Amino acid sequence: MTAKNAKLVADILNFLEERAPSSTAEDWDNVGLLVGDPAWSTSGAVVSVDLTQEAIDLATENGIHLIINHHPCFFPKNQGISRWVPGTLAYEAMRRGIAVIACHTNFDRSALEVVEQVSKRLGLEPKGRLFDTVDEQRVSSGENRLVPGSGYGFWGEFRQPRAFSDLAKDVKNIFKVNGFWITNPPPSQVVRIGFTAGKGASFVESAAYVKCDLYITGEVGYHNALQGQRLGMAVMELGHRDSEGFFIETMKSWLLGFELRVIDVQTPTQMIWSGGKK
Repeated sequence: MTAKNAKLVADILNFLEERAPSSTAEDWDNVGLLVGDPAWSTSGAVVSVDLTQEAIDLATENGIHLIINHHPCFFPKNQGISRWVPGTLAYEAMRRGIAVIACHTNFDRSALEVVEQVSKRLGLEPKGRLFDTVDEQRVSSGENRLVPGSGYGFWGEFRQPRAFSDLAKDVKNIFKVNGFWITNPPPSQVVRIGFTAGKGASFVESAAYVKCDLYITGEVGYHNALQGQRLGMAVMELGHRDSEGFFIETMKSWLLGFELRVIDVQTPTQMIWSGGKK
């Protein structure tokens, strides 16, 4: 596996470790090199939220020997080997000589670029991060911290109240969604927002604790959304993968800075189907 300007998978792992240390991942998470050999070399990387057949085919067609995902292809952590069987996508990647790296909760906790980009595009000022217990949130809110490796997402404020109808249009454009779930009734105006990508059920009470008018996330589940509403906060669910698009954008920026060729996969893995045209 040699090519002009190729880099060792080990060197790419070390580069990513500097930006999203594996030590910041949750204990239950499965991050780092999950398929392949660190001694392999690659001239580029395919970046996608999930390990998909499309990602594997794109890597093969472009002579690339590395895929970097947000979600681990082996999950939970202790079930990797038992799923290493013919017919799985991980097996297919290995068979084709493609390494697979996952940057999951270590990315979510470390990549403040996501905080910067989402808050900037929404037009608000980030104030702090969100934590999965109110006790941690209480301590963090007192210190008003935006620290890599600590907490998830962010909460922040607009300088002036924004009409929910206007904000909703921005959210749809920023996250490239046609719609979203929102607790009913939605707020008429919004000043303070919380945001976490992916599954945000753990942060509902913390977002309410810092008095967010609206909590935006990928998914929380019906009863957790109702709990947010009962705490005086609207909950917006964009869809799990739809909320994580900034992983692709940020990871691509990192790798281009490392002088690595990058191909990204933007194809949704889920869609809202109404029985008509897509």
